[in-house]
Amino acid sequence: MTSEKVEEKYFDELVASLIPIETELAERRSTFFGGDKPNMVDYMIWPWFERLDSIDPYTQGKFVIPFNDKFPKLAKWKNLMIVDKAVAPYYLTPEKHAEHFTKRKAGLPAYDI
Repeated sequence: MTSEKVEEKYFDELVASLIPIETELAERRSTFFGGDKPNMVDYMIWPWFERLDSIDPYTQGKFVIPFNDKFPKLAKWKNLMIVDKAVAPYYLTPEKHAEHFTKRKAGLPAYDI
């Protein structure tokens, strides 16, 4: 299997792993995992979701998680988390995360992003 196929396989697995999370949010019938407003569970998983969007710029558009098409509840949750008063001041754009990953991969310090 080529490295490109391996990357594609892992990306597909990543996307598939979001299905139960989307389902959980739907079953809770709430905007956030913690209810009608962000709660501890939302804040605990947020950093991982913040970084997921960096896959697109990091791979230069080769891999894009289809949040709006396949995971509409997660897409809405992400958009609301970005503007949450506890998250917004510390939010880093996908491009900033991708820049950090690129520098780290190259062995460069990436402290100020």
